[in-house]
Amino acid sequence: MPAEFLPILYVEDDQSAAAALERAFAQTRVPNELVITRDGESAKAYFQSVLAGQKSIPALALIDLNLPKISGLDLVRWIRDQPLLKGMPIVSLSEAYNYDDLERGYDLGANLYLLKPREIRQWADLVFRLQGYWSTQADTYMGKT
Repeated sequence: MPAEFLPILYVEDDQSAAAALERAFAQTRVPNELVITRDGESAKAYFQSVLAGQKSIPALALIDLNLPKISGLDLVRWIRDQPLLKGMPIVSLSEAYNYDDLERGYDLGANLYLLKPREIRQWADLVFRLQGYWSTQADTYMGKT
């Protein structure tokens, strides 16, 4: 399936950040469905339904590092332990720069570490820049290139 038809998963407990990304998707006219889960446990449940063949593998997972129930870093580790999800691009998001989180995220298998934008325009810029990245990466891990 082409990357533009695969969902984008955003794991975020902050409702204002989730709403900002939804607005940015609408502004940039991204064709992918945006799926939002509110904590690490519900994200893990989503991925378990992917592993069971009930949902499509996301083209990209955007994961807030500071999540309730299961932390973002623990979620990244769990995802990378699943053979089917090993190649899925993961972007770790944080409100503040933390070198230890950055280093640990990369060690666990995150592809990028980014600070969350503070303004809606910055969210749209982030989506625009990431769109080419997730299309290329998703096609690669789905065996299309």
